[in-house]
Amino acid sequence: MAITGASSQNTDSLWQVWSNPGLPDTVRYHALGALSWANMFTRTDSALSLALLMYERSGEKQDRRVQAQALTYQGIAYNVLGNHFAARECYAQMLELFQALGDERGVTGAYNNLGALYHEQGDHLAAISWYGKSIAIFEELRDDKGRAAAYNNISGIYNALGDSARAFEYANKCLAMHQARGDRAAAASILGNIGLIHLNNGRPDAALRILYESARQKAVIGDPASEAKAFLDIGEAYRQKGEPDSATHWLNQALAIQDSLKNESGQASTCVAIGQVHLDRSDPQAAQTSCERALAIARDLHLRSVERRACDCLYRAAKDLGDDRSALHYFERAAALTDSLHAEEVRKGLERIEFNRRVMADSLRRAEEKAQADATKGKSVTTPWLIGGGAVATLAVVIAARRRRKARAGSA
Repeated sequence: MAITGASSQNTDSLWQVWSNPGLPDTVRYHALGALSWANMFTRTDSALSLALLMYERSGEKQDRRVQAQALTYQGIAYNVLGNHFAARECYAQMLELFQALGDERGVTGAYNNLGALYHEQGDHLAAISWYGKSIAIFEELRDDKGRAAAYNNISGIYNALGDSARAFEYANKCLAMHQARGDRAAAASILGNIGLIHLNNGRPDAALRILYESARQKAVIGDPASEAKAFLDIGEAYRQKGEPDSATHWLNQALAIQDSLKNESGQASTCVAIGQVHLDRSDPQAAQTSCERALAIARDLHLRSVERRACDCLYRAAKDLGDDRSALHYFERAAALTDSLHAEEVRKGLERIEFNRRVMADSLRRAEEKAQADATKGKSVTTPWLIGGGAVATLAVVIAARRRRKARAGSA
């Protein structure tokens, strides 16, 4: 099998390891999995092909553990490609294999994958349920790192739902665990998340106290990329407070770090933020200079959200400068980008509906098969419940309705 585009020395070496039948199978499968992951977000079709190959070859040798690992790669690849139902099927099979093997860590991996998938599809209750299952096992394993990660995921869900109280609750649980473990980098990151929860809820003073501490810890650790992100958030907090001089100070510090790291996406976001502060200060010329730089980078990197914000900034700057022609140009471009982003959201919404429909259909099929099997064995049929898409339905009622329709059709 050829690997299209895998031309780097590392991927070539991994392929050579996999192609060497003289090496132990565990080494070869590890190389194949690493090769799939190396292609995952750039050549996803190749990543999927490699994961399928890994599953097939390990199946020939009845190596269920490797098959479960291959299903992990398959699920991620399907999710990247937008086939979310296929991803769910892979994670469900992965879960079954790890449960059969008694591999509790593998089971928690499946739970977390399912939690992330349902979160992405907008089924927040199902996502929290899967993460909660992983927490129970992490507690048994005394794995505080895994438990902290699950708490952080749940905090993010509640924050997205606007439930700041629970978002804080789980973020603080996560922070306490990282601090107890002595993981300063993780603790600094969670502090930043807590600061953003405050900021998103219109509490810039509370946000600043926490963001300052987050930035201080990131500086001590020596993580300039994360430090720049903290400076950007601090600048946004000062902008929210209506203090443009302080906002500009911190945003310029963030941009200086982004420039030194050559982090183009960070440069674009920071330049837009600086441009917006210049507009707040009634300095449209400076806003124009900053947002033109942001726009050029965003176009090159296809960052449509940043591009839209830059165009909106440039529209306001051109309007303030009396340049009606440029103002119209940027207004129309911003409107087109808004429509494009809205269309993307609609597409994702339709994907969620289709995902939930297929999940419900699959659950119904499984329930009918179980009901038929129980009837054949002379067992009483239990009442199954389906939770998905934000709704709860009794499958037994649906099954009974189907049977009544069939009976009426037969008598007719």
